[in-house]
Amino acid sequence: MLPEEVQKPLIDVMEETKHHSKATLHLYICYSSTQEYMDAIEKSKEQCESKGEEITQEVVESNFYVPNFEPDILIRTSDEIRLSNFLIYQTKNCQINFVKNFWPDFSIWDLLKIIIEYQSKAD
Repeated sequence: MLPEEVQKPLIDVMEETKHHSKATLHLYICYSSTQEYMDAIEKSKEQCESKGEEITQEVVESNFYVPNFEPDILIRTSDEIRLSNFLIYQTKNCQINFVKNFWPDFSIWDLLKIIIEYQSKAD
């Protein structure tokens, strides 16, 4: 989906920072909450049927693309004031930032501003 020249730096950063544990940055590209739910439910159904168990909320959550993930901050670029089928379930307790920049123009300075704002509210 992404060109090689975009994939390579992302893979390099992932490899370079894989041992870090204080913070995690997730980038979702061509993502759909609806598809994630359908995939998680299907996987949960298969797991539970094979064990003769009921499907529970915990089982479904454990089968999300990133299990048991609740982000602290969500950044929505492009000046759209909606989530557009994006991490609908996981963002229930999250600070959501809507920014005017489109993704290619979103800078490290934009990110730092949002992180500092989040940290100041947490204190």
